[in-house]
Formats: sequence, structure tokens, C-alpha cells
Amino acid sequence: MAKRALKKTTEGRRRFPGITADAFQHPNDKKALEALGQIPILDRVTRIVSKNWFEKVQHVEATGQMLRITPRQIPRIYDMFREAAEILDVHPLPRIYIDTSYTVNASTLGIEEYMITLHSGLVDLMSEDELLSIIGHELAHIKCEHVLYRTLAVVLERFSGRVLTGVLGLGRLALMPLRMALLNWFRNAELSCDRGGLLVVQDPTIVASALAKLAGASRSMMKEIDMDEVYRQGEEYENQLDEEMTTRVIKLWSELQMTHPVPVYRAKLITDWGESEQYQKILAGEYPRASDWE
Repeated sequence: MAKRALKKTTEGRRRFPGITADAFQHPNDKKALEALGQIPILDRVTRIVSKNWFEKVQHVEATGQMLRITPRQIPRIYDMFREAAEILDVHPLPRIYIDTSYTVNASTLGIEEYMITLHSGLVDLMSEDELLSIIGHELAHIKCEHVLYRTLAVVLERFSGRVLTGVLGLGRLALMPLRMALLNWFRNAELSCDRGGLLVVQDPTIVASALAKLAGASRSMMKEIDMDEVYRQGEEYENQLDEEMTTRVIKLWSELQMTHPVPVYRAKLITDWGESEQYQKILAGEYPRASDWE
């Protein structure tokens, strides 16, 4: 693929016009997403549930209970949001809100109309660059077309499958394999979006430090986090796969119910990807574009 010149933002960050998810999507994410796509009528049922009920609930609640971030309201974060969308070539812009939940979290939902939510605990804990990387992470969910199954996963978690049980006529035990498949994909999807966040901030240390804060941090210890120590801890976690069977089983069992991979290991993985040839090629302008398929 021919190398092409890239534009830069006013802050010196490169933009990636026409970039597709294939440029950075993690192989485990692709594999798990393809497996979900093979489940009969899953896409159709999810769209019906979301369009006719769940998505409307989300927008009504957001309008009444959260602050929508706009060019006039919280413009500092809106400018970061707009920059991240320009870098990843995400358009049209989704809605973006902030709520007062003091959890360190963010989410992206919706099918007909996307909606990103930043929690105030996240905004307060992260530096501006780290917050930018997380906004990029959420936009990458849209770029990778994750939001359909993310919405389904949230419906299953929040409502214990009651809605889908009624739609599909299946009992909860019958939905358990679907729930496990969704959680497996959900975890792998996060690895792709960590990469999307890195493409926005273009500094692996920023993404890794944001992930380290998800593992454990407070405002009083911001300057005491040693990223070399975080990386070594991530290596230790990775090496547990080579340890005795009991340790491996404990590790796999603890991950089984998680929606996200463990953050320390994610920090190690994104640091590695930041040194990869794939990442360097993208920065140099060598990446799949939407126009390649036209």
C-alpha cells in the first residue's frame, strides 16, 4: 500500500483520513465478532430491542439526568472530542454527555444514534491527554462497529436477559452461552479500542498511564506511578499462563465474568503495540482506507 502524506492537527497530532477499523482492530476482536455474527437473528433482534425500547430509554434518561457536552457547554472537553473524531475520521459526531457518577468509567451505546457518556470520576482522575485517549477509545468502538453488540451486552447485564428472553422465547439457561460469547468478545473489543485511543494521542505512555489509573490511583499519588513498574506487573500477569494449572485456572475463571480485560495487562499490551511495525506504518500513512474498497 502506497505511503501517503498525513495532515496534522494544530497540536501536531496526525490525522488519518479514510482510516478503517481494519487498520488497528485486534485479531481476537475480529475473530470473536465474526463468531457473534454467525448466531441466527441476533443482529435483527438486537436492533429491534434497541430501536423500540432501550435506545429511547437511554436518550430520555440522558436528556433529563446528564449534561450534554456541546461547543457552548463544557467546550474544553467538546474540543477534545471533536479533535479525536477528526483524527479517527468518525462522522457524523455522536452525542456526548457527562454524568455525576463518581466511577472511573465511560461508555458508548446506541444503534440508530450513538451516545458517549463520560463519568465525572473519570474526568477528575485523568489528565487532559489521558482523557483524550479515553475519548478516542470510545470513538473507536463506533469506528469498529462494536456498538450493536455492546448494547446487547448491556441489556443482558442490566436486565438479566428479561427483554431478550421475552423476544426470543428462551430461558435464562439457554441465554447463558450467548452471554459468555458476548463477554468474551466485549473483552477483546477493548483491546482494539485501546489502540484507537493510542492513534488519537500518539503516545503509548499516555494510554498506558490512563489504564494504570483504572487499576488503582488517587489524585494524591498522580506523580508516583512508575510506568516501568506497571509494565513489569503486566508481564507478571501474562506469564501466569505458563505457571501451574491451579494458577492458570484461577486466572481464567476470574476473567470469565469480566466485561474488560484487566487494566495492568492492557497497559502492557498497548505499550507493546506502540512499538510495533503495524502502529508505525499507520503513523507513516500506510493503512487501509475506505476508498480502497470503492
